[in-house]
Amino acid sequence: LQTQLVRDIQYGSAWSALALSFVYLILARWLWSRHRDDLRLLVESFLALGVVFGTLAIPLALDGRWTSAAWALEGAAIVWAGARQNRWLARSFGLFLQIAAGFAFLGAAERGYGDVPVLNSFYLGCVFISVAGFFSNWVLERHREILRKWEPALAVVIFAWGLLWWIGGGAHEIHVQVSGAYQTRVALLFAAGSCVVFSLLWKTLSWRLARYPALALLPAMMLLAAYDAADRRHPLVHLGWASWPVAFAAHLWLLRRHDEADNPYIDFLHAGQLWLLAALASWELAWIIDQAIQASPVWGMIAWGIVPGLLLGLLATRAQHLPWPVRGRLATYALLGAAPLAVFLWAWILVANATSDGNASPLPYVPLLNPLDLAQFAAWLAIFAWIHGLKRMDLADYAGDNPALTHSALGAIAFIGLNGSLLRALHHWAAIPYDLETMLHSTLVQAALSIFWSLLALCAMMAATRLRVRVLWIVGASLMAVVVAKLILVDLSNTGTVERIVSFIGVGVLMLLIGYISPVPPRTSENPK
Repeated sequence: LQTQLVRDIQYGSAWSALALSFVYLILARWLWSRHRDDLRLLVESFLALGVVFGTLAIPLALDGRWTSAAWALEGAAIVWAGARQNRWLARSFGLFLQIAAGFAFLGAAERGYGDVPVLNSFYLGCVFISVAGFFSNWVLERHREILRKWEPALAVVIFAWGLLWWIGGGAHEIHVQVSGAYQTRVALLFAAGSCVVFSLLWKTLSWRLARYPALALLPAMMLLAAYDAADRRHPLVHLGWASWPVAFAAHLWLLRRHDEADNPYIDFLHAGQLWLLAALASWELAWIIDQAIQASPVWGMIAWGIVPGLLLGLLATRAQHLPWPVRGRLATYALLGAAPLAVFLWAWILVANATSDGNASPLPYVPLLNPLDLAQFAAWLAIFAWIHGLKRMDLADYAGDNPALTHSALGAIAFIGLNGSLLRALHHWAAIPYDLETMLHSTLVQAALSIFWSLLALCAMMAATRLRVRVLWIVGASLMAVVVAKLILVDLSNTGTVERIVSFIGVGVLMLLIGYISPVPPRTSENPK
């Protein structure tokens, strides 16, 4: 009857439903204040009628998208009422209504998104649905003592539902409203701001689950950095000079606020920010050097050894004197954070020797004194200093606990670096292409390797005799055995060449020196050091 009476009035049905909602809600409030004990059932009935007519007012006045978002908020209100009245069926229905509202919202996605950034129906609808889920979780957490045994799991589900809508709505809004070059920068600020807000809510409202998204900033930063790397955008371009410092500052603030001892994830966040900082700084420095010189890729390559090497050297020598966050978490930074840097430097030396010919134009190539060799030597020194710095800081003693593994790793990468320097010198001075297959078929390269390995064996065995390190002498002798096998199997096939004669004579002379200076392995030193 009322619908027919107001059929000629715009939104008449909606206003009528809203008026009826107010009537029943006011009656429910009045009866609750005066006759809550005698008429409790009537109060709850009036309250339900008020909610129903209020719900009907929405689809009568608004489009489907706003209807869905408002229903999600009403579902949160029903959860709150069900918690206050200790009615599990109402709480369950409120959660179901929110999920249904979310799917209905997606069903109305073809209606458009709006031109006004943030203040448009799609993004605000996503915010309403996410806020409803968060509020429901908070209410259920505060009334945990009255929940059925299966309801805490639903509380986690509705929190994840709200978080999904929060992230999805923000990501969609950035995708629609921000140009492609700036999307990751705005997303970085959105992630930092969201994590800070969740941290504030966690502390202010004693909201347990809010702590988890608050501590998710570093993984988000890593994902966005990887996305930039895939698009070949260096970190500071397109306002990255502002967004990345803000993100790191927010992450440090979050670490300070949520700092906990004996928490492996917090340790990961501390160490992870060191890894990300090293990667971004190396990346940016490499880009700056390439843009400044624009002559050879070697200049950009050495940046990837300089920055991690400086950080590793700083932790090896000054970690105990650095302020927070290193102070108080010495083992986290000097061991957990620094170990991947050391492994990266080891791998970087290997890759640099395998892929780069060391051409540092406009500078001339000078063996051992060219930028690539100097950077590799500095990286090797950083690894060496870190290993011994751990012992000095009483964190670990790799050189003492695992001497064979440690010395083998250091020796192997030093051997690779020295051989790479020799091959690059032959490439530049003898015009031999820096290609593995070509060099293996070069008689000059084979002769140079035989003599060079013999010299390394001589140095190792002399040092072993002087220092009384039996294992080092065995390594040198093994290398000498490899040289002899190489002379027979490889060099001997190069008949009638000067290189073959030189290699045989040179190796023979060096073997005579070894037999004279260090013919037998020394006794192991009695000094425990």
